[in-house]
Amino acid sequence: QTFVDAVCNDGERPIIPRWCPDSLRKIISSCWKENPNDRPTMADVITALDACIQDCAELDFSHQIDKVIKDKNGRKFWKKCFPSKLSVGWTEFSQCFFTELGLPVPIDPRMKPLTEGATETDLKKAAKDQLKVYAKINSDCARKAKAELQRRSKGTTGEMYRLLADDIEMNDELRKAYALKALLSADVSELVSVDEFGKLLERLGPLEMPANGSDCLMDRVGDLTCKPWFHGEVATKQAENMLRISPIGTFLVRFSNSSRNSYCISSVSKSKKVKHVAIPYKSGVGVELLGNKYNGICELIEENQAALHLLEPVPNSKYAWLYANDEELASVIGYGVDG
Repeated sequence: QTFVDAVCNDGERPIIPRWCPDSLRKIISSCWKENPNDRPTMADVITALDACIQDCAELDFSHQIDKVIKDKNGRKFWKKCFPSKLSVGWTEFSQCFFTELGLPVPIDPRMKPLTEGATETDLKKAAKDQLKVYAKINSDCARKAKAELQRRSKGTTGEMYRLLADDIEMNDELRKAYALKALLSADVSELVSVDEFGKLLERLGPLEMPANGSDCLMDRVGDLTCKPWFHGEVATKQAENMLRISPIGTFLVRFSNSSRNSYCISSVSKSKKVKHVAIPYKSGVGVELLGNKYNGICELIEENQAALHLLEPVPNSKYAWLYANDEELASVIGYGVDG
């Protein structure tokens, strides 16, 4: 009776939790109005609930973004450009990313539209977005585009990057853009996920918006991927297989499998065993080894290569094609270079 008196006679209402979305709070409050004539109709409630569901979905996306992107500017960028998406195509991502950083959007020479008369070679060299547009021309083009995408899905890593190597007049900006794409979108889907973006910023952050100075994220991307010893995402077992029959002092640097913000130096020790050394990275601070601090993994390797007995890098990383000349390209990607 006390509860009934409080609600019906005294106009009291339960406290709405602070975490409740504003749109839902408004619906509840309006339904609790003391005068029944002031309360919304069921049709009004249903309409308001539709908007509330959208708000809740966006709130859930926001929480997921906060969870996987630790970098403040990284969260700001993703929420502004892709507020209701957990993954986005590379073309859409890159246009927003470079624009927000105040940098010119690199022009991908592969994005020229394909015509109905495109050859098999044209299709092999085409970007995924080109194939999507090409597939809309007619059913025959759709069939050919589908066959090419299926072929790529069964190809090797070398083949994936071979698609990019021909007929590209490479400059520093385009080279860094391709390197960023390889770091963020490692498979044929060409999707950039919020999780991969968050991991990248934990490994190479912070993200400066707008980009300024000589030490911005894109410069760090270029500095790292141009190193012959850097192989990116490589599992521990795979690294051991790559090093097992290699001479003493052979090494590679990869992203750690067990820590989002760590690198791992894998090398063949003097006892001919493969060893792994984890190097945590702190965004905006750098890395540390034996009490000595360095701006990043590149500086650490450069200053300690002899002391750590790191003599020869494992060749042919997935980024090597970006920095190879024509003579080197065939060995880097495992295919001949077109004349």
